[in-house]
Amino acid sequence: MRSHIVQTKSGHFDPSQFEDRYENALIDLLKKKQAGEKIEAPRETPPPRVVNLMEALRASVDAEEKKAPAPSTRARRPAKKKASR
Repeated sequence: MRSHIVQTKSGHFDPSQFEDRYENALIDLLKKKQAGEKIEAPRETPPPRVVNLMEALRASVDAEEKKAPAPSTRARRPAKKKASR
């Protein structure tokens, strides 16, 4: 099975099909610097919001405990009708 997967996934690698965006950005930056243009630092993006799973679980459990208990099933069922004779 291993050899089958390797055979089906293997092929000729042509690096010209891929674009190195880091290298292109670096070349653009160097060209700007050589031309004497002002180079501005990129804006800092806010860090992604990281969710602490344990805190989220605790908050969920606390919310369930604080919620009013559901009414019993007997209180929700309508009264049974007596069979008419």
